[in-house]
Amino acid sequence: MRRATTTGAALTLLVGVLLAGARGVHASHYDLVDVDLVTVQERQALARAGIEATDALLRATATRRGRRALARRTGLTPARVLELARMADLLRIEGIGPRMVRLLTAAGVPDTARLVAQDPEALHRKLVDTNDRLHLAGLVPPADMLAAWMKRARELGQVLQQ
Repeated sequence: MRRATTTGAALTLLVGVLLAGARGVHASHYDLVDVDLVTVQERQALARAGIEATDALLRATATRRGRRALARRTGLTPARVLELARMADLLRIEGIGPRMVRLLTAAGVPDTARLVAQDPEALHRKLVDTNDRLHLAGLVPPADMLAAWMKRARELGQVLQQ
């Protein structure tokens, strides 16, 4: 019984690393140049505003006022700035990388607030269906990994002002 538990934990860790995306697992920090969540033009506009990584993006966009200010400074629409803030919010969770952010967003889970409100089994089915249609991720995480991500999101607390 203990060996099966250890093997299961090792497989869960391996799947997390494989799902993480750009340059392995980096909870809360990706250089924008390393992720495909922003266009070249958006990345350049954000860089002119001093934003070159997802952690800086999240700090700048945590409040409505910050998002409005960044939209003005970059020329991005307020809706796009909010979308980018939500993506950066999801990237705070260890094991969630850019590809998984795309899949979660496409499945209707754009941020950690929505993530923690999900049932892991139901979310797993939704992610499988979404990935079957859109082919956004190589693997879909099992429900137990989703539950771990939800737990971690709760521990990290809400950052984005809605």
